[in-house]
Amino acid sequence: MKDIDWARLTDDLLASLVLTQNDLASRCKVTQQSISNWKNGLRSPGMFAREKLMELLDELKIEREKYRVEGLDSMRKKPLKEKTQFPDDVATFAARLSTLPKRKRREVIAMAEFFLSRN
Repeated sequence: MKDIDWARLTDDLLASLVLTQNDLASRCKVTQQSISNWKNGLRSPGMFAREKLMELLDELKIEREKYRVEGLDSMRKKPLKEKTQFPDDVATFAARLSTLPKRKRREVIAMAEFFLSRN
């Protein structure tokens, strides 16, 4: 369901069911801010909320296909970006950093920032 235009779907459900964002949030067991984020294309719903939204579409007898978006990032309505390739040393450093405990990670980052600030 990644190819769904959640912003448009959320707008349509709010209008069709004559619901406030709080009402829809209550039905989907999320916060009003989550509904606002979906509506503005900032985030997409989690699995439970997606199921609830699809149930509401089915109740209204609205075709799911209406909200399918092919080849687009449905969150921002832009073509999908190519992945950025990092130099091997940066990728290796990031991989090693991710294995450290949180406290050690912060120490390493602080040390790196210190050395960078000296240049």
